[in-house]
Amino acid sequence: MRDRLRRFFVRDDSEYVALVEKYQAKSVASKVFYLFFHLLPGLLVYVIINVLPVHSAALKITGLSDSMLQGSAVLAMFFTWHLIMPFLVLGLADKLSFRESISFLSLHQFDTKGFFIVLPVVFAVFTIGSLPYMNTPFRCSPLG
Repeated sequence: MRDRLRRFFVRDDSEYVALVEKYQAKSVASKVFYLFFHLLPGLLVYVIINVLPVHSAALKITGLSDSMLQGSAVLAMFFTWHLIMPFLVLGLADKLSFRESISFLSLHQFDTKGFFIVLPVVFAVFTIGSLPYMNTPFRCSPLG
């Protein structure tokens, strides 16, 4: 049974494994750096939304409403950090080509099972988890 579950959830990819063995962070310092690099976008969004002087300045500079600023900050961080930064880091730090970066990120082949089975389950879990927040006003801002 355990082997069947592993075969269902794990996709073997020798090209990805070879890239990970070659380019994965090995020292403690580099692992700490990459861990911080993963936490930084959340910290930046937290500062924009919850630190009153920064939040007030961002509202004034952008001219957005409070809720639009919050949504825009999260959306901008998602697109810039999670879609662009991996390619920049892999290209600049590891000197990988765009094609190698695609392989390193496991984007070189379409995962039918992941797309049609795992992804809908993940969306359903996150939707169910966010339902309590949809019934109440969004009050994450220091302003109100």
